[in-house]
Amino acid sequence: MLSCILFNCVFQLVLDLMKPLREDGYHFKGSPLVNFDQAFADDISIMTSSPERNQKAITLFKSFLTWTETMSENAKKCVAMAMKRFDHSSVHRREFAQYGDTVYCPFDPDLSIGGAKIRFIVDLATEPGSLAHDHFKELGRWIRVDLKEDVLKSDVRKRVLSDLTTVDTCGVDGFCKLFLYEFFVIRRVSWQFLVHDLSLTFATELDKISVRFLKRWAGLFRSADLGCLFRLRRDMGLQLTSFTFHFKHLQLVRCCLLKHSRDPLVAGVYQAKATREQSWSGLGLPPRAGVAWSTG
Repeated sequence: MLSCILFNCVFQLVLDLMKPLREDGYHFKGSPLVNFDQAFADDISIMTSSPERNQKAITLFKSFLTWTETMSENAKKCVAMAMKRFDHSSVHRREFAQYGDTVYCPFDPDLSIGGAKIRFIVDLATEPGSLAHDHFKELGRWIRVDLKEDVLKSDVRKRVLSDLTTVDTCGVDGFCKLFLYEFFVIRRVSWQFLVHDLSLTFATELDKISVRFLKRWAGLFRSADLGCLFRLRRDMGLQLTSFTFHFKHLQLVRCCLLKHSRDPLVAGVYQAKATREQSWSGLGLPPRAGVAWSTG
């Protein structure tokens, strides 16, 4: 415990050293909030409005590591990604190779630390289509190069089907399989439901996959009412948890954690997002369920 406290005290020095550069961070549109650095233990993320400003912050960070004489960077674990609008009709001070053919798309910012180049988020040495190819895992969340969740959804869908098949082929009876579903299969997706920007439609798709297994394990007919699977026991049900209900529950937990965060930046970003999404109802679109429940 003492070593952790001492490390945090030393690492706080570099965060204080980089405070004068905070205005170089990412400015949220329509908000005074500025996101510059996020640190957890010995991991740090630096977000700036341009590659030049990011390189400036990295150089300052490297000078701190050199000053300590006992700390050093691991360039192999560093990952860089940037996004901007490419306008080829104008003359840029510096050209970057864009990754994609859209107007607003990611590109390699060509950053370096200690003379070693920081690799782009797309790893050409891995298999295309895998999470490791164009994703980066930061504090348990997979971030894709285009910020989409398609590959993650496919991975979660395959994992759920694999877990259901494993339970289905094991040697226990049907009600024991329902127990494994409730306390193993459904809980395995909790982290993905909590930290990623998935949709209620995706959770409903997972329910369609699981229901056919649950009916067989419970001994129900194909046309039987699904309510008996998910109703409370006092209402003559098996009280199982559906993926849809589990997703809604964790989205509400997520909103409460962000809204009441001790970090003013996190709470401010959540409030700005909640205000923006609540205005969608005026356009004929309902607001996000989690945001509506948490702020209402």
